[in-house]
Amino acid sequence: MENLIDMFQMQLNKYKELEKSVDRQMELLIKLDDAGFQKEIQATETLMYELSRVGREIDKIDLTHDKAAIVGLNKQIQMIAAAVRKKNAYNQVLVQKRMHFIQFNVNAATSTIADSSYSSVGSAGEHSVSKIKMFDQSI
Repeated sequence: MENLIDMFQMQLNKYKELEKSVDRQMELLIKLDDAGFQKEIQATETLMYELSRVGREIDKIDLTHDKAAIVGLNKQIQMIAAAVRKKNAYNQVLVQKRMHFIQFNVNAATSTIADSSYSSVGSAGEHSVSKIKMFDQSI
C-alpha cells in the first residue's frame, strides 16, 4: 500500500511540475521568446512521458485494497490536471492569435499597390491592390 501512495504522490508532484511548465509557456508566449518556448515544450514533453510511465505503473498495482488512503491525492491530481487543461486552452488561444498576427503582417508586407491614386470620393481605384499573396493558406 505504501508503494501505491508513493506512486500517487510521485504523480501529484509531476502534475505540479507540469502546471508550472505550462505557466512558464504562457509567460514565454507573451514575451515572444520562441527559443525559451521551444525549450519549455521539450521539458513538458518529458514530463508528459514521465506521467505516462507513472500512470502505467499505477495501473499494474492492485487497487482493490484500501482506496480511502489515496482519495485525497487523487482529488489533488484531478484539480491540477483541470488547471493544466485550462491553461493549455489559454496558451492555444495565444498561439493562434500570434499566428494570425504573423499572417496579417506577411500579407500586409507582400501586397503590392498597382495604382496609388485615389478617386474623387476618397477611395482607392478598382485595381489598386493586388490579390496575389505570398502564402495561399494558413500554416
